[in-house]
Formats: sequence, C-alpha cells, structure tokens
Amino acid sequence: MDEQPKGVDDLEPITYMLEKFGRTDLSFQILETFAKHAGHFPQYDNISKCYFKLKNYMEAIKYGEKALVVAPSPQHTYITRNNLINVYNHANLPEKALTYIKCNERI
Repeated sequence: MDEQPKGVDDLEPITYMLEKFGRTDLSFQILETFAKHAGHFPQYDNISKCYFKLKNYMEAIKYGEKALVVAPSPQHTYITRNNLINVYNHANLPEKALTYIKCNERI
C-alpha cells in the first residue's frame, strides 16, 4: 500500500479539534480518507484510536484488528490486544474481549 505523507502520523489532534468545533462529520471523512491509504501498523493503530475517541467503536475495532495483524513486535501485539479489549467492552462485545484477555494473561 502507499505510505502516508511524512508528518501525518498522528490524526488525534485533528480529530480532537474538529470534534470541539462540532465537526465530527469532517473527522470521519478525514479518517476514511487516510484509512484508504493506510497499510502499516502505526497508521492502523492511530486510526483505530481516533475512531475510539469519536465513539465509533465498530470502526475502531476494524482498524484495531488490522493493526493487530501487522503488529511489528510482541510488545505491540500485547498493547494492541489491550486496546481492543477496551474497545470491545465499549462496543458491548465482552466475549471478544475475553478472548484477548485470555491471550494476554498467558503472557
């Protein structure tokens, strides 16, 4: 996949400010645009965090799961599972959260 331009590694400040301006719709458009070009762990992880902060849990799960697949190290895998546990619980999917809780407990 094409890489994002350098310097666009953290979309959280942008989505935070747009939310404060009452433009959550624009935040979603921006995230959708960047998601089309994402292909690396930090990009998926950042997009997932932004969707989570905007309370779009299903999209946060989608990109969190993509981040998990391409996690570059066991530490990233562990942390991403923890993030997904949190998102699954917010999305009222405790069974899925339990799966990752059990994985992380074994570690």
